[in-house]
Amino acid sequence: MIYIAIDLDGTLTTSEKTLTHFTLDTMLTAQQEGWLRIIIDSGRPVNGIAPVADLLQLDRYDGWVVAFNGGEIVRWSDRMCLFRETLPAEAIPFISQVSQPPFSVMTYVGHEILTETPDSPYVLKSARANRMTPRRVDCFAEAVAGIPLSKCIVVGEPSRLAVLEAQLRNRKVPCDFFRSEDFFLEFVPHGLDKATGLQRLADYLDADRNDFIAVGDAWNDIPMIRWAGRGVAVRNAKADVLAAADIITESNDDDGVAKFITRLQEWKH
Repeated sequence: MIYIAIDLDGTLTTSEKTLTHFTLDTMLTAQQEGWLRIIIDSGRPVNGIAPVADLLQLDRYDGWVVAFNGGEIVRWSDRMCLFRETLPAEAIPFISQVSQPPFSVMTYVGHEILTETPDSPYVLKSARANRMTPRRVDCFAEAVAGIPLSKCIVVGEPSRLAVLEAQLRNRKVPCDFFRSEDFFLEFVPHGLDKATGLQRLADYLDADRNDFIAVGDAWNDIPMIRWAGRGVAVRNAKADVLAAADIITESNDDDGVAKFITRLQEWKH
C-alpha cells in the first residue's frame, strides 16, 4: 500500500481553490484500484478540509485528514479523531500582544473565524478558502479564554510580518511559529508539524515512512517532504521547498498531483 500525503492550497487545488476534473478522476480511480490511500495534510482546520475530503470520497476509501499542520488527525470514514493537541493557555496572551496593529490575529472555532478585524483582506481570504464566517470580537484574548485552540494566525502585510517573524526568533515564545503564506504567521503547540502528524499516523497504521509520499508547495510542507520516503514539490512551490524535494512535478494549475499519481502508477507496474 502507498500512502500519499498532499497539501491542499497551492498543491492539490488550483489557484481558484478548485479540483480539476482530471485531478478528481485520477485520484478516485487510484483509490478504486486499491493501491493508493490519500491523506490531506493541511494547515486548514478540519471544517476547511471537509469539502475536498468529501469530494475525493475519503470516507469510502479509508482516507485520512491531518489538519492544523499535524495538530489534529481524523479518520474520514467515521470522523474518529486519532489525535488532537492544542495551544497552552500562556500562548494566547503572548500571541495577542505580538499581534497589535499593524497586525491582527484570528483563530478557527467551529464554522467561524474569531478575530478583532473581520474585514481584513487576509482574514477574508482564509474565510473564503475554508468556507467559514468571520465573527468580530472586541478582545481576542477574552473571547477565546477557555476554548481549546489548535492554532492562532497573526496576519499582516508580508514584509512587516517577515520582520516580526525575525524578531520572534530572538525571544522566548511559548509555542512554535512559522509562515504558511507570506501574510500568515501561524502559532501552534511546541513540537508539531506536518511530519510529526504523519509519523503518528504511520505508527497507528503500522506503516513505515518509506510507504509514504508527501507533496507540497509551502514552507510548512518542508518537514513532511523531508520525512517521507519520497518528497514531491509542485513546480509553483517556494524555492526552499523545491530544494527539499526528491521529485518536482507540474504546478498546481497544471494538475501536478494527478500527473505524478499517473506516473506513479506506471512506475508501480
